[in-house]
Amino acid sequence: MKFRVLVIDPVEKIRLQLLNLLKQDISELVLYSYDPITRGQPSANFNWLTYDLVILSSYLGKDNGTGLEWLQAIKSAEGSPGVIMLCAKKDEGLDETYKEIGADECLAKEKLTRRMLTSAVSYIVKFNQLTRSRKESEHRKARGPELPGYKVGKVLNTTDVSSLYLVNSEADNKPYVIKTLFSEWLDDDSLVERFVNEYELIHAIDHPNVVKLHQLGFTEEFIYIIMDYLPGGSLYERIQQWNIKYAQAFRYLWQMSEGLACLHKQGILHRDLKPSNVMFRNADQLMLIDFGISKHLGNINEDMTQSNVEMGTLPYMSPEAVTATELDERSDVYSMGIIFFEMLSGKKPFRPLAPIDVLKYHRKEESFILGENLKQFQPLIDEMVATDRENRLSDMANLQAYIKEHYSQYLDDDC
Repeated sequence: MKFRVLVIDPVEKIRLQLLNLLKQDISELVLYSYDPITRGQPSANFNWLTYDLVILSSYLGKDNGTGLEWLQAIKSAEGSPGVIMLCAKKDEGLDETYKEIGADECLAKEKLTRRMLTSAVSYIVKFNQLTRSRKESEHRKARGPELPGYKVGKVLNTTDVSSLYLVNSEADNKPYVIKTLFSEWLDDDSLVERFVNEYELIHAIDHPNVVKLHQLGFTEEFIYIIMDYLPGGSLYERIQQWNIKYAQAFRYLWQMSEGLACLHKQGILHRDLKPSNVMFRNADQLMLIDFGISKHLGNINEDMTQSNVEMGTLPYMSPEAVTATELDERSDVYSMGIIFFEMLSGKKPFRPLAPIDVLKYHRKEESFILGENLKQFQPLIDEMVATDRENRLSDMANLQAYIKEHYSQYLDDDC
C-alpha cells in the first residue's frame, strides 16, 4: 500500500529538493507539493486525511499564518496524519511545543541531511503501516470471517493470533464455532503448523468429552476450523463462582479422564489442560478443547529435543514439561491434578511467574496442601501431582481405578 506525503514550504527549490530526496530513497511513497504563497492557508474543511504524512515548514510566507497554527489545524482533524516540522534552526523549546501539539519529529533546515530526512520519514511510514495494519486487523476481527454458507453471530473470544466466532450454518440451521487464523499471521510457519496440526490430530475423534472438529479450510484472508458450539461456558467460569460440589468435582474429573483416555489411546497428549480449555455442552457434559500444542507421543519428544522449549500454561505444567524433558501420559495427569485442586479449593496451589518457579514450588511441602476441610482428598492430589512422575498415577485407567477404590461415594451411576 502506497504512503501519501504532502510537502508544504514557501520556497519551490526546497520543495523540489525534498521531493527528489524522498523519491530516490523510499519507493512506496506518493508525493504531493503545496505552495502556501500561491494557495494560502487551507480552509477549515481541508481534507488532511488524504495524506499519511505532512512535512510542514515553520515559516509559510507573509500573511499565511505560522507553522504552529497550521500544525494545530492539522492535529485537530480526526485521524490526522503524521507531521514532520521543518524549522530554520534548531530550537529545543519550540521543538518541544511542536511535539506537545502532535508533531512526530522536528528537523532543522540548516543541518538537514539526506539521511536525517529519510530516516525520519521511514520511521513514521513504518509506524503508520503498523498502526494501520493493527486497525485493519481489529476491524477484521470485529467483523468476523466471511464464509459462504455461514452467518457470523458474535465474537466468542479473541487473542492476538486467533479468534472464535459463533456462526449459524445455512445448511442445517445449527450453531457452530469458527476458529480463525488471519492473514497477518499466515507467514508464520509455526503458527500455521499448530493451527493445522490441531485439526489433523483431532478431526477423526468422536467422543462425548472431546470437542468435534468438522472442517479445515483456507481463504486468502484466513485459515479456519469449524467445530461444535459449546454453550455451557467453561470450567474456569465455574471455578470462579466457587460453587462446585464434591460430587460435581469428581464428575468433571472423571469426564476429563474419559476424554483423555480416548486421546491417549490414539497416542495424543493434550499438553495444555487448564480450566479455560474445558467447556460444557450443557449443564453437566464437559468437553476438552484447544489442541493447538497437542502432539503424538511419537513426535512430541523429538520436537522437544530439537527445540528445547517448554510449551503450555505455567500453573498447570508438569515439572518435566517445564524442563522440556521426555513427556508421557503422566504430564496430562499432573495438569488434571492442578485443575482438581482448583475445583476443590477455588484457587491454584501456586502462581508461577517463570518456569523455574514451578520447580521451586515443588520443593515446598506446603505447596499442594488442601485446607483442613478438604483433607480427605489430599491422597488423590498427592498421587496426581507428585514431583517425581514415577510416584504419580501413570495413566487414566489407574486414575479411575484409584478413584473407584477410595472415593466411590462421590461417583454417580455413569462413572
